[in-house]
Amino acid sequence: MKTMAILVYIFLFFTGEAFAGASVSPILYFLRDSEPSLLAKMAHVTGSKTAPVTVRFSFSPDSERILELEDQGLIFKRDNGRILQTKHIYTATVHLDSLETLAHNEDIIRIESTFRPSCSSTLNISNPQVQASLVWESTQAAGTIDGSGIILTNIDTGIDIFHPGFFKPDGGTYEWIDVNNSGKFESGVDAVDLNSNGKPDTDETLNFFDASFSDPLGLMDRTEGVYDADIDWLYNDYNGNGFRDFGHEGGYSEQDPSFGELLFIITEINRNNRLDPGESLTALGTSKILATFDKNGKHYRNIDLFESTGDVINHGTGACGIAGGQSPGRRLAGMAPGIEFISINRTETDIEEAIIWAKNLGTNIMMYEFASWVYEFLDGTSNFEVLINELYDEGIHQFTASGNLAGPKRKKHAFVTLQNGEQDSVHFNAPNIGIGNVYLSILWSGRNYSPEITLLHEDSGSLLLKGNIEKQSLGTYSVYSGIDISPKNTKRMDILIESEEKIYGDMTLVFKNESSSGLDIDLYVSDNVTHWMN
Repeated sequence: MKTMAILVYIFLFFTGEAFAGASVSPILYFLRDSEPSLLAKMAHVTGSKTAPVTVRFSFSPDSERILELEDQGLIFKRDNGRILQTKHIYTATVHLDSLETLAHNEDIIRIESTFRPSCSSTLNISNPQVQASLVWESTQAAGTIDGSGIILTNIDTGIDIFHPGFFKPDGGTYEWIDVNNSGKFESGVDAVDLNSNGKPDTDETLNFFDASFSDPLGLMDRTEGVYDADIDWLYNDYNGNGFRDFGHEGGYSEQDPSFGELLFIITEINRNNRLDPGESLTALGTSKILATFDKNGKHYRNIDLFESTGDVINHGTGACGIAGGQSPGRRLAGMAPGIEFISINRTETDIEEAIIWAKNLGTNIMMYEFASWVYEFLDGTSNFEVLINELYDEGIHQFTASGNLAGPKRKKHAFVTLQNGEQDSVHFNAPNIGIGNVYLSILWSGRNYSPEITLLHEDSGSLLLKGNIEKQSLGTYSVYSGIDISPKNTKRMDILIESEEKIYGDMTLVFKNESSSGLDIDLYVSDNVTHWMN
């Protein structure tokens, strides 16, 4: 396939057009008018052309008003009959053919899509760097400061509910039996005295498994195949098959401690990182995970937590482990090992709906392990940012990510300053890796100008983009564009380029400022394949 070069010319001019009615995310019109595509699939658009949104009201609607709006095509999301909302932000599903009608409602400030084309995880720091374990050793009138009594909601890639680091050390204390009196622990030979009869019964075999790490630099001091007490786990090999059975497949239920054959950690006496005579075993029992929300729905501890989809990307599990995994004394104990978790899989759910669901479950902390940079105003005025502020006002602590676009491998952002009559260009490349959608956002502020964009292609001629949402064609590409304005008067043009034949090659944005004063313009780019890298 021949590499395609695309030029986008942007001419900025003054407009006196006043903004009236509720503002609506342009992406909602893109979703309504585009052909069935990867974009619609990613945004959870159904065959009936509905999409998840948040709605910001000037005042809280009463029950009669709710019914009126639902007749207009706005279906509010509920949990056990209760609408999921904060003071001004309501979660809903909108019928996309009702957007124009809904936008004329005076009590609606903004209808905002919850679809984020680019949503990526962030990095975390470790316990030794902040010396969190020193805080655990200080006690207050309320008890030890280790996070006990606190619920943390992590919006990330899910969580591995079976990971040994997410069970409390509340399963009781047991002695181990040195079966052959060797004076040291021998896996598969020695036993755990579950019934306290002092004898190694056939169902009391004590085994262990190595913790698994991605450690290409060899930074973890450990011995493969030997029990390292501060990072590995002991377990009761109840059926003697040589590996740990757990979950439904192993014949266990959510009522079983540690969801399988019983897990143990130890309290060392001589601190040699081994299990020695005289040292006891502490069983892991209750799960630290209260609930999860993923594509299979909402799941609750002791009810249907086993139905969770887990964490195939393996980022949410690590983030929760850093926040509060394991127990004090373990080498990789989290910052606050006494906390409990609610896990929201951001790749599989409508995030806003899930956040308010978690609020209603009594969460104390929200941790947002994602960031979006296209189709955003980035000035604090989006429904999502207002939602965060209102949750904070309700006493829920908010921790958000920032900074992942920096560095030489990101290159998702460009900035140009243009004086009157000046022209400049920004080049970018879509690699040949199967990209079907390219997302662009262009932002400027402080001036009442709207972009006029001409899209040029070397083989297909030119295409004037008016920003009026309507689908246009340029060769094999479908192109959508729309203008949005924030309450802080930030102007933004969103652009979607999509193709069934995939998009790749060099592209150029050429800017020309025909206004009477200078303009500062920020540009952001992303696609449906890459994330915050490359």
